[in-house]
Amino acid sequence: MGVHSKKLLQAQMLQLLVLLVALLIAATTTLPLSKPGCPGMCGHVEIPFPFGTNKTCSLNTSFLITCNHTFSPPIPFLANSSSSSRPVPVLDISLDGKLQISLPVATYCLNKRTLVTRSQEFSLAPFHLSSKQNKLIVLGADAAGLVYNNDEYSDILYSTVACVSLSTEPTPIETCSGTFCCETPIQQRLSNFLYISFVNIFNENDTNKLQSYPCRYTFLVKDGVYNFNISDLLNFNSTSTFPVVVDWALGNTCQDAKKNASSYMCKSNYSEYHCAEGGHGYYCKCSIGFQGNPYLPGGCQDINECEGSNDCLKGTSTCTNSPPGSYSCLCPKGYEGDGKNNGTGCSPKFRNNRIIIIALSEYIIVC
Repeated sequence: MGVHSKKLLQAQMLQLLVLLVALLIAATTTLPLSKPGCPGMCGHVEIPFPFGTNKTCSLNTSFLITCNHTFSPPIPFLANSSSSSRPVPVLDISLDGKLQISLPVATYCLNKRTLVTRSQEFSLAPFHLSSKQNKLIVLGADAAGLVYNNDEYSDILYSTVACVSLSTEPTPIETCSGTFCCETPIQQRLSNFLYISFVNIFNENDTNKLQSYPCRYTFLVKDGVYNFNISDLLNFNSTSTFPVVVDWALGNTCQDAKKNASSYMCKSNYSEYHCAEGGHGYYCKCSIGFQGNPYLPGGCQDINECEGSNDCLKGTSTCTNSPPGSYSCLCPKGYEGDGKNNGTGCSPKFRNNRIIIIALSEYIIVC
């Protein structure tokens, strides 16, 4: 092997070594979000504490996640939910009091003179549907959809959200504005609920429309996810599922946060509590300049702003990751300022050179 080939091989090995070291550093600096010794993932979904895949790893049974390994990759489900149709898959868990689940479609179809209906019923307690981030969608000609609140402490089943899709126009239009498609926000905190789809009772005898558009669909969906398409009236996949936002919190009211130090769940230094939506409990967040899991002791770690984007003058000032939760930009020797683009920058220090004249008798000394 020639000298040139040896040098090339050495250079390639050095590059590989640098890459391996960088990957090792990245792996060791990734902050764990689950309890020590607990699985941090189920399939593609991260499972951060207070959630966990067993009773040891979760705060309590309300935050228990069932990781079903019969799927490839495994799929997480809410272990504490109950459903008349299927378990509730979890799509994402956020530490700021939100998680996303997947819910199916309720249908009402006339199939060869046979009426086939499918309602959907779920219990998410102690969690509840977000009252700001979800919508009820109803598709079909003269279709209607209802969401009922199943209050376990009451024998009364009552409707809380309703939407009616009319077919007053001869042909559908490409907006979900009430003709062949309607949508309405879900502004109630629902934990136990049922949603159904059916024909508008004022036009249920219109057989022509039933034959032209034999199915009606009702579903809940995260705001901004679904866009109405005319083809959905005839080609909609009734087995589809849609993401829905669910709120979770600790305690019953925001005032519960620091009433009892032993039950206060913001365990990490540099963490703070925030009131959940409507003041129904609280959740924890790392302070500004820190990241990680505020529910774990030592879970909030300082963000090194010098490794990412920052406001230091590129090529002039030097980024220093201090004080904790922030950073500083140091100007080079002989310069002053905060060293930032959107600050005072760096400018040469003003030197006040003075000429001192000392007069002694007949002689003048200039310094």
